[in-house]
Amino acid sequence: MVELAIGWLVAALAGAFVALLYFAGLWWTVQRVAEARYPVALLSASFVLRAGLAVGALWLIMQGDVWRVLVALGAFLIVRAVVLWRVRPSLREGRTGARGQ
Repeated sequence: MVELAIGWLVAALAGAFVALLYFAGLWWTVQRVAEARYPVALLSASFVLRAGLAVGALWLIMQGDVWRVLVALGAFLIVRAVVLWRVRPSLREGRTGARGQ
């Protein structure tokens, strides 16, 4: 039972780390897209690279156990919620609607 819990903890930490890398890559892309010579190519390449790395990492985390990947995806979604909360002031203030109004 302890081994199972440790496996899920490792999967959650790995999923959170994958999410941090994914959103750091997204932030890097967004910061550079305005000056990019080919912004569509930058956005497309960034997405394909980020998504491919995330799927590959989740595949490695899974190790044949669907519960591990579900735990990792849960951690990924928690990190996503935290990132959104940090970068969108309207979410912190509790406002909803179009453009935080």
